[in-house]
Amino acid sequence: MQLKALRSRHPSKWRVLACVSTLFAPGPIETPMLNRFTRTNERKAGLVSTVPLKRVVRPEEIAQTIAFISSDKASFITSAYYLVDGGKTAQ
Repeated sequence: MQLKALRSRHPSKWRVLACVSTLFAPGPIETPMLNRFTRTNERKAGLVSTVPLKRVVRPEEIAQTIAFISSDKASFITSAYYLVDGGKTAQ
């Protein structure tokens, strides 16, 4: 969030430096690390229940978002903040 705040407070400085800032804020990602964090299926289910889409994000979904932003199809996007969290932030 700090980079987002800095970017919004000083947009002209970022433009002069030709700096592109793209931020990603993923929700809980289906990884071994998530399983270590939640420890039990019950705790994982509790975490999942807080996500409006009622599931965790798959690593390939994060990768697809990054691949799109890195592609020529997104060549006019210079700064963005992507919430890839299943709607959790919008609650």
